[in-house]
Amino acid sequence: MAIAEKLRSDPKLLEKVRDRLRGMLSDERVSISTRDAYREWLEVIERDGFEQVLSLLVDSGEEGTRLRQATPFAGILSKAEREAITRNLIFRLGMNCESN
Repeated sequence: MAIAEKLRSDPKLLEKVRDRLRGMLSDERVSISTRDAYREWLEVIERDGFEQVLSLLVDSGEEGTRLRQATPFAGILSKAEREAITRNLIFRLGMNCESN
């Protein structure tokens, strides 16, 4: 969800993702299965557009879950943003453990 929120606040980041995807598709060090997933992400970006990308990023269904297994969105969130998410998750997990 954080990545979708960040993209919504700065849609130009999706252009960077698209450019990164194009580069990774030609990188032979990337596994074939990962390249297939990246190719699918690129198709979604180019064919279906911004709103569909956001939808897949938060989709709890099979398609969204499958696509997020090989995410090209690494680097969208800053280290500070990732750390804040981790702290929040740890706090919420701790709260759930205490209530049990």
